[in-house]
Amino acid sequence: ISNSREMLKLLEERNLFVSRLEREEERWYRYHPLFREFLLTKLQEERAERMRALHLRAAAVLHESGSVEQAIHHYLLARDYDRSVEAILAIAGDTYDAGRLGTLARWIDALPVDSVSAKPRLLWFRAKVHSEIGELDQAAELFERAYQGFVHDCDVLGQAQSLVERSAVLRFQGDLRKAVEACEQAIALVRGASGKADLERVLASAHRQIGNCQAQLGDIRQGEKELRQALRMYNSLRYLPSIGHVHNDLGVTLGLAGDLTGSELHFRKALEVWEGTGNIGLAA
Repeated sequence: ISNSREMLKLLEERNLFVSRLEREEERWYRYHPLFREFLLTKLQEERAERMRALHLRAAAVLHESGSVEQAIHHYLLARDYDRSVEAILAIAGDTYDAGRLGTLARWIDALPVDSVSAKPRLLWFRAKVHSEIGELDQAAELFERAYQGFVHDCDVLGQAQSLVERSAVLRFQGDLRKAVEACEQAIALVRGASGKADLERVLASAHRQIGNCQAQLGDIRQGEKELRQALRMYNSLRYLPSIGHVHNDLGVTLGLAGDLTGSELHFRKALEVWEGTGNIGLAA
């Protein structure tokens, strides 16, 4: 259409189905919601393949421009599950760290079961969401499936991560000794490896879980020692979400030891870290 600019201006002036959006030097138009819904429904009913092609085109443009989250929406609508999986995995970590658990869960749940089962990392992230919202049985099942998938793929890091996350579930279920054993197994898997932040992070996570378990088992001194080791490792990695968690854990542990001053100090540091990440929901 050679005169699209003039046509859009005319439609806007007459308030016919479009509205204008502006941001700095940019200007674009969109259909009114009800009219848009009508057109999409009609297109789906009469030209389903054309609609799928449009979703794929939109997804490709958005993905290339860095709007991965919007691209996922269109990949899923186009039922291009391979590209959906690729895009979800690319931003799953950041989405989880931002506390957007519902969004991450919706993406994974929109995929076919076979697509999820074929990717242990998707199982792992879905299990983490279950764990965070207290659905421990579902989390335990998916962490086990993820672990077996990582074993099949010879992914040592994934195996260790699954063991540590399963340890956290076991701890909340009250099986503290099995939780410690799972973390010790994870440490043994990655012992001697160095130079990779993900390996250091899983080691820090293992020490954190062991520290919490030891404190709950009554060995406060050993629990504090493990937690401080985890904190040193997270600080070296500058991984703020977990730095906040360990400060919180130390607040609880020192409180059990009767060190109320130290306990309050660590609780305040945890809150400062979480406020700094913009995810105050971690403090809940």
